[in-house]
Amino acid sequence: GDQYALKMRFVDHVFDEQVIDSLTVKIILPEGAKNIQVDSPYEISRAPDELHYTYLDTFGRPVIVAYKKNLVEQHIQDIVVHYTFNKVLMLQEPLLVVAAFYILFFTVIIYVRLDFSITKDPAAEARMKVACITEQVLTLVNKRIGLYRHFDETVNRYKQSRDVSTLNSGKKSLETEHKALTSEIALLQSRLKTEGSDLCDKVSEMQKLDAQVKERVLKSAVEAERLVAG
Repeated sequence: GDQYALKMRFVDHVFDEQVIDSLTVKIILPEGAKNIQVDSPYEISRAPDELHYTYLDTFGRPVIVAYKKNLVEQHIQDIVVHYTFNKVLMLQEPLLVVAAFYILFFTVIIYVRLDFSITKDPAAEARMKVACITEQVLTLVNKRIGLYRHFDETVNRYKQSRDVSTLNSGKKSLETEHKALTSEIALLQSRLKTEGSDLCDKVSEMQKLDAQVKERVLKSAVEAERLVAG
């Protein structure tokens, strides 16, 4: 289930009777790829692996650096890169964005709580109201993330037990509870909009990102079923 293979040409056809004095090929694999092996029909040299960073990466994507000299048309053959990759890491980037919004909302709550004014201030009261709503949103987001973690554990148990009823029950529970939590967040989003808070747009973006996370979580269950079915 976590084993992958990338099949590609080390060198491709550019023109007839081509001769390449020296060629360096860099292959960027997904972040978290491990146990990398390269199978080639002919000998190629490898430099130490590098790391490539792009948006939302945390520890970098491994880069294979392979090179060879004096290549001709007969070298136009496929190489195969074998590596292991945990599918759970596919959720990493969406969850990072959700966590960023979480921190933003939490910062707003702390900022508002530090208002020690004694006199009645309409603006301060409005901020307190927004902070209260934001705190409720964070609580619901935490519960929703907990649903994903619980379902991931259900998928792992299914891989071991092959009990499809357990998986189906987990799916149904996820769908029901997720729908309820999302509806509650939508209501709180409407209240933020009524208060004229810019955080309403942030909640909207978070809802869209959550839909992507949910899609990937359910996709992991489909892949698990395919794996068990053989």
